Amino acid sequence: MMFVGSRHCPHCGARSARVLLEIDAEETRACPRCGGFLLRVEVGSVALAECGDCAGVWITPEPFEQICAEREQQAAVMSWVVPGSRPAAVPQADTVRYLACPECQKLMNRVNFARYSGVIMDVCKSHGTFFDRDELHRVISFIREGGLDTARSRERERLVQEQQRLCRMEMQESARQDSDVNAGGLFSRTADPLHDVLKHLFDMKD
Repeated sequence: MMFVGSRHCPHCGARSARVLLEIDAEETRACPRCGGFLLRVEVGSVALAECGDCAGVWITPEPFEQICAEREQQAAVMSWVVPGSRPAAVPQADTVRYLACPECQKLMNRVNFARYSGVIMDVCKSHGTFFDRDELHRVISFIREGGLDTARSRERERLVQEQQRLCRMEMQESARQDSDVNAGGLFSRTADPLHDVLKHLFDMKD
């Protein structure tokens, strides 16, 4: 058994993956999903906030970047976030609900992590990202299984296809304009046959 706030197990000395941090009452934030209190915790070397009611997780931008970049930090979070081992999340409605950022109260954007992961996060670009239960675990699993490399490859392929599409559109537009010019020239020559006859006979200049 480890006491709240303990950094090491009193029996074996192993470092805890999760340490509850003391917070001032003025620093408390409400969970954007269920309204419960977000408690500050330290997991590995990063600080984040978790909701004890719905198991949601709130992470500011810099710690999230660190989690995405460092395998050691990913391992620490994975050992803390075990799928299905935490409190049940608040049941989700069939309709999509946009959540308010716990910092600025503005509605957050729903973003598919790395575009292809299938994990839809709630993101405030300025303040952080909110994960429902198990979503952070899924993001890290996606990263550790090479998902980011696959996403980059797919994105490069998408950009190439988009460039090819734009080139085809430009070529089609150029061909259409050439066709209009040619049609216009033909019309000008045939619309006034008397002008053509006079020009031929008297070498008239336009």
